[in-house]
Amino acid sequence: MIDWNRRYVYDTESYPNAWTCGVVHCGSGTRWIFEASDRMNTLPQFCDLMRGISESGSKMIGFNNEHYDYPMIHPIIACDGNTDAARIYEKNQAIFSAGFNDWSHNIWARDRFVPQIDLFKIMHFDNL
Repeated sequence: MIDWNRRYVYDTESYPNAWTCGVVHCGSGTRWIFEASDRMNTLPQFCDLMRGISESGSKMIGFNNEHYDYPMIHPIIACDGNTDAARIYEKNQAIFSAGFNDWSHNIWARDRFVPQIDLFKIMHFDNL
C-alpha cells in the first residue's frame, strides 16, 4: 500500500526572468508555490521543504522529472538556493539543447537529494 503522506507531486517551469515550482503533498493536499524572479525569491524556503521531504524519507512524483525537473532543482538544492532565475534558465537551456537521448544532465538515483518517481518512465512513454 502506498503511504500518500510520504509522496509529493511537483512541476517546475523556467523562463529567462522567472523560475517557478509547484509542490502538492498527496496526503493532505497542502500546496506550495516557489518563485525566483526580480519580484521575489523563495528559493531558501524551497530548499527547506526539499530538506524536510528528504529527511522524512518521502518521494517526489513528476512527469519526465528524472530527465528535466529534477536536474533543474538539484543544483538549486546543492547551492542551498543561492542562485537566481537567470542561472536556472541557463540550466534549462542546456538541458533542452542537449537533446532527449543525451544523459549528461542526468542525476543518478544514488546522487539525488530527494528520491524521484517519474510517471513518464512508469507509463513507458520513453519507449515510443
